[in-house]
Amino acid sequence: MKNRHDAWTHEEDMLLAKTVVKHIKDGSTQTAAFNEISDKINRTPAACSYRWNAEVRKEYAHDIELAKKKYKENKRKLNQHNNKTSSNKPNEDPNLLVRAKRVQTQSEFININDCIIYLNQLNNMPESYSSLKEENNHLQKEKQALYKKNQELVDRYEKLIERKHKLEEEYKVLMVLIQHAQNTSEEDLKMEYYH
Repeated sequence: MKNRHDAWTHEEDMLLAKTVVKHIKDGSTQTAAFNEISDKINRTPAACSYRWNAEVRKEYAHDIELAKKKYKENKRKLNQHNNKTSSNKPNEDPNLLVRAKRVQTQSEFININDCIIYLNQLNNMPESYSSLKEENNHLQKEKQALYKKNQELVDRYEKLIERKHKLEEEYKVLMVLIQHAQNTSEEDLKMEYYH
């Protein structure tokens, strides 16, 4: 079972994007792309899906559009080719062709394998949610510990500032006393000299 909590690397993001864009261009689903890439980078398909939708997708919007255009262009060429070859067959039932095209069009949107993959992902989501919840609890505890340490450092800093001010005041008083002592001894010397 894949269970990782470490950060995504740039290479993993690029591999994820490359795989998803390839699947789009080939007319496959993103779900199939997440399943393919999950084994390569040792992450769950749900984690790949979340990373794609939350972070990576927006960076590859242009590539996605190009892939969709390429898929539509290839599909159009294939349809043109199919129309040419089917028009050369004289005794073919036209109703059968319409039904086949309807089934072909519907299967492009969804197939049974995609349904199974999606249902498996839904089934596995509680595991990924529980691991995310566990990681969140750990991070919350870490945050509280850091907040407490920060508060201790702030208190210590304030005490040091207060002590510094007291020392500065004592230093000023000491300087005044030294100055006074110097003045007094100079006056005493003058008085002795003149007597």
